[in-house]
Amino acid sequence: MLIKKTFREIWNYRFQSIFLKNLFLLLGLIIVPLTAASIIAYWLFANLQQNETRAEEARLYSYIASSLDTAVRQAGSQLAYLNSTDVAHMIINQQGINQQMFNIKNLRQVLFSSRLGKDYLTSVQIYSTMNDYVITNETGIISLGDYINRHVIDAYMENPAPDGDKALAVAEVRIGAIVRRQWVLYQPMVVRQSLGALAFFTIDIDALMRELRIDPSESMYIEYRDVMLYSPDDNQIGGAVAGVIPESALVQEGEATGIRLYYVPRAGITSDNFQPLQRFLFFTVMGLTLVSLVLCFIVSAKVYSPIYSVLEALKSEPALEPNLFREPDEIAYILQTINQTISSRQDAKEKLAERLEMIKKAQSVALQSQINPHFLHNTLDSIHCAALLALGKENEISEMVSALSYLFRVALQDTQTVISLRQEMRYVEKYLQILRKRYADSFEVIIDMPDEALSCKTIKMVLQPVVENAIEHGIKPVPYKGIIRIEGVVESGLVTVAVIDNGLGFTKDKISETRLRLQQTDITAGVHIGLANVNQRIKLYYGEAYGVRIDDDVKQGTAVRLVFPVGES
Repeated sequence: MLIKKTFREIWNYRFQSIFLKNLFLLLGLIIVPLTAASIIAYWLFANLQQNETRAEEARLYSYIASSLDTAVRQAGSQLAYLNSTDVAHMIINQQGINQQMFNIKNLRQVLFSSRLGKDYLTSVQIYSTMNDYVITNETGIISLGDYINRHVIDAYMENPAPDGDKALAVAEVRIGAIVRRQWVLYQPMVVRQSLGALAFFTIDIDALMRELRIDPSESMYIEYRDVMLYSPDDNQIGGAVAGVIPESALVQEGEATGIRLYYVPRAGITSDNFQPLQRFLFFTVMGLTLVSLVLCFIVSAKVYSPIYSVLEALKSEPALEPNLFREPDEIAYILQTINQTISSRQDAKEKLAERLEMIKKAQSVALQSQINPHFLHNTLDSIHCAALLALGKENEISEMVSALSYLFRVALQDTQTVISLRQEMRYVEKYLQILRKRYADSFEVIIDMPDEALSCKTIKMVLQPVVENAIEHGIKPVPYKGIIRIEGVVESGLVTVAVIDNGLGFTKDKISETRLRLQQTDITAGVHIGLANVNQRIKLYYGEAYGVRIDDDVKQGTAVRLVFPVGES
């Protein structure tokens, strides 16, 4: 329940709440450095990963270049070996030869074994410049004129390698019914300082790339003496290198053959070795962020707890409640409330001083109007006795004098300020006893006062002035018999005593004037005690919320109500 109330207070101020301000501040002080550290760590990790990936790529392509260099070198060595065999010397030295001069089976076996069991070496041939015959592992001995791949030999003869060195070129080679672009590795045999024979392998490019485990989609290029041996784009194979290889490409060169392998480093490659570390870094940052959120929330709640207690204390004051949530945040509201409290205390001091001044004036008026109670009481008793002696029994004079004596005794001798409503009604009845003698049967009084109301306390002599006002200003001016009702009711902790007459009543202007007089605070000496004085006495004793009320919705006559709290004494 406390957490629910706290969040309700925070929601009332929303993002202006001190709780959320503290929470965001703490989050900023923790999350921002944490985020920055995470970014730096991730950046360092990414650089480390990229460097490791590139180093791994360099090792991979260095291995590929070395494997390619080895494959070509071994093939060249095998060609050199063929040139030294009896078969080669027989082809070179014989001027006129035919198929019967050789054991075809043995011949093919020699040539086939020279392929080293490599699938990418598709065929091997030896061409003799002495007799223009070609021997192959597929067809055996054949004249140059009948050789279907003569253009392969012609290409070398037109542009031989210097110093009898090996040569590597790209050519369209027919194998059976299929024509494919392949590498051709030439190995010349020099006899008497001239070309005696030419041995060469045809190399299947795709099979060699598979052997080297090269992905066709990779940005890799193979170049030899400015000729493109391999490219991801088949149309570039066999062409010139210039303007084809990207500037960002790195190069690995074979030590034995001089073949260059170019590759473009791949970006964004995540090595499998770094994936666990990457996940660990991610979950660590997420965990620290979550812990930071919880800690920031707890600290903000601890800081906000005293503020919430102060707010609850202030909200318990009804006078301060209407201003709640009008200030920007809780601190502003507390400061505003403190200022309001100081101002209210100052106002209370000023009102207390005014009331003390009014009490002093009231005491002055009372002192000026007092008559010696003993002298007046003794005088009235003497008149009462004289009336009895004169007439020999109770009479109107003696009754009026006795009632008047009671009124003066209560008003002047009794020092009690608060009496029961029952005692106040007795005082009113004595007053009415005198007026009935004066006005005969010109008015009737109906009293409806329950015991619950009669047992309540009230200020002395607050009802008689109201009854007097009803008779003098309401009943007396009218030609018909007047009726005065005195009613009492207790409800919701309040006592309401109403004096209602059917007399002349108030005009609208008279009601406004009377209500204005009720708001005045002066009690002036020499003025007859009336509604204004009764109103001020009730307010001075019970507070500003109580006093005299005049109804303006009475169809005939006037209704005046006295309102004061129950149980005050």
